[in-house]
Amino acid sequence: MSEHRDYAYRGHRIVIDADEDEPGCWGWSFLIDGRIASQGRNRAPQPWAALMQGLAAARARVDSMVATA
Repeated sequence: MSEHRDYAYRGHRIVIDADEDEPGCWGWSFLIDGRIASQGRNRAPQPWAALMQGLAAARARVDSMVATA
């Protein structure tokens, strides 16, 4: 099972995917502007929780990109 969401944040496109590795164990990954990727090691009990963890991580990454630009 998997969930997929698209977001925009500070002018960047963020794609978040949540995948169920085993029942009740969801992980996440993100892609920023089609080129910057990361995966989460924390596992969430529900897909929406994994999506929110991934979105928070992606926003933090975008914020760090903007701060150094």
